[in-house]
Amino acid sequence: MYLQSNFGLGFEKPASETAADAYVSDPAKPGALSKPGRFILGDSDRWRNLAGYGPEGRGRPDRRADLRDAETDRAPCASVAHRSRSCFAATTGTDADWVVKLIDVFPGRGAEPARSLGGYQLSISMDILRGRYRESYEHPSPIPAGKTAALSFCDAHHESRISGPGHRIMVQIQSSWFPLYDRNPQTYVPNIFMAQPADYMKATHSVYRSGG
Repeated sequence: MYLQSNFGLGFEKPASETAADAYVSDPAKPGALSKPGRFILGDSDRWRNLAGYGPEGRGRPDRRADLRDAETDRAPCASVAHRSRSCFAATTGTDADWVVKLIDVFPGRGAEPARSLGGYQLSISMDILRGRYRESYEHPSPIPAGKTAALSFCDAHHESRISGPGHRIMVQIQSSWFPLYDRNPQTYVPNIFMAQPADYMKATHSVYRSGG
């Protein structure tokens, strides 16, 4: 699947020209982790121990300005086998986090439970890459500001899922996953745990798409 223009997502390669979608990430306003809804865990309190590792029920949140999401028109019966994800991105900072989520979007109408969960967003796979480790986990390095970097997400959390009629597939890219992961100051420092308040800065992140 490929990112398309106008926040689309599809199986055909996009036009050959390279384009980018940008968003501003502010460490002072990190994207919060949603707790799974009752559809997943009933009335239990077990979500407190999941910390985002299990399926994440997103409900119907308002679109945040600090993320990039893309959606298929609809998937009458979609079978998804997740193996890896590749992203090309750039930042005006010198460090950044990129989180990629694969989400099943429930139809707005239909039989139960879909009728009461119209538009419900169920995360089925998610991963994070801290930009300083884009080339090596043993030798972290700052990200050259404004330079496009190739990011590979190859986690071990493979999933297969068959969605019902009317469901859509969404891919969401964001740069914070708080509090599951600590905030990235977006300024490269040798040790993020020792970062000072002045190191935390807003940055503009650009996600690229092209036929290549």
